[in-house]
Amino acid sequence: HELLPFYLLITNRKCVRLMTHLLLAAGGAEDHIYIKSRKGFVSVAVEEGIDIVPVYHFGNTQILSFGPKFLEPYGRKWRFSLGLLYGILTLPIPRRVDLMMVVGPPVKVDRVPRADPRFQDAVDETHKRYMETLQALFDKYKVVYGWPDRQLVMH
Repeated sequence: HELLPFYLLITNRKCVRLMTHLLLAAGGAEDHIYIKSRKGFVSVAVEEGIDIVPVYHFGNTQILSFGPKFLEPYGRKWRFSLGLLYGILTLPIPRRVDLMMVVGPPVKVDRVPRADPRFQDAVDETHKRYMETLQALFDKYKVVYGWPDRQLVMH
C-alpha cells in the first residue's frame, strides 16, 4: 500500500476515498495526548475502510512552549487556546531540538457503513487498537530518543 502524508482529521470525503491509509501524527504537551474522546478520525476511517497509520514525533513539545500557565484552566473550560507560543528569548523562534519521527504499523480498519448498527462498536474497537499501537510505538522508541523514564499519558 502507498502511504499518503495526511495530518489530523481529513474532512474532504473525496480525498479520503482516494487514500489507502489515514496517517495521524500524534503529539502533545509533555507527552500528554488528548485522544480518548477524539474519535472523529476513526469514524472517517471506519466509514471509508481506510487503515490508520500511527505516527509519533519525539521532541516536538520542546521546540516551543505555551503560556502563561495560569490561563490553561480557562482554556480547557472554554475549549479555546489562551496564551502564546514562545521559544528562544521568549520570542516565537523555535528552539534547536533533535526530532525523531517514528511510524507504526497500520491499524487495519474494516469498512462499516455509518447506518450499520455495528458502526459505533467498530469505531470504539478501532480507536482502542489505535491507542494501543500508539502506546507500543512510544514505548519501543522512547529509549532510542533518550527518554527511558518518560511515559505517554493519554487523556
